[in-house]
Amino acid sequence: MMTRIGFVLVLLMSACSYANQLPIDPLIAKCRVTPHMSHNIPYPNSFTQTNNLATKTGSFVSAQGENIIIIGRLMDKNCVPISNGVVKLWQADSTGKISYTPDGKDIKANGDKNFSGTGTASADNLGRFIFYTIYPGPSTGFKKTRFVNFLAESDKQSLITKAYFNLDTARMDPEYTSMKSKDKVNLIFAHSVSKDLYKTYYIDIVMDYAQTNRTY
Repeated sequence: MMTRIGFVLVLLMSACSYANQLPIDPLIAKCRVTPHMSHNIPYPNSFTQTNNLATKTGSFVSAQGENIIIIGRLMDKNCVPISNGVVKLWQADSTGKISYTPDGKDIKANGDKNFSGTGTASADNLGRFIFYTIYPGPSTGFKKTRFVNFLAESDKQSLITKAYFNLDTARMDPEYTSMKSKDKVNLIFAHSVSKDLYKTYYIDIVMDYAQTNRTY
C-alpha cells in the first residue's frame, strides 16, 4: 500500500515539474498595450468593406507589387481576445503613393488605380484578423518608412496606430525613436516566408481596457 502511495506521489511531482517546464504562451509573455500613434499618410474618406486590398471588389486585375498577408490578434490589456472587434487598415501602394480618396479636398490620389489602399476585417472568436495586401513602398516625405496604419474598434474604444515592416525603417520615424522602449513592443511585424506561399506578417494589437467577465 505504501509503495502504491509513493508511486502516486512521484507521478504527481513529475506532473508538476512538467507543467513548470511547459512553454509560456507567447501571447501572455509579450502582451503589451499598443500605443496611439499618428497615421502619417492621409486618413481615408472611407474604408472598403473587404479585407483584400490587392484586388478591388468586382475586378480581376491585381495591384502592382509584392503580395503579402497580414495576420493579427486584437486583445484587451489582459491579453483576452476581443471577439467583436473591427480592424481597419490603410497604406501606401507599392510605390509609396496614395491610391484611395483621402479625407481632404486639397489632397488627390495618384497611386495604383487597381489598389484599394484601405480594408476592413472583423476579429473572430479568438481575436484574429487577416488582410491580403501589397508590400508598401517607402512613403515619400515621411522619412521613407514602410508601414501600415490600423484603426482598431471595439464596443469600448478605438485606437489608431501603425506597424513597421522592419526595424531599420522604423528608426527613420522620429515618432518611433522618441518613444519609450516598452511602448515599442508590437510595433514591428514578425514575419515568415515560404517558397510556395506569400510572405506573411504578424502583429498583436492590444487595446488599453479590460473586458468584463472575460478571461483567457
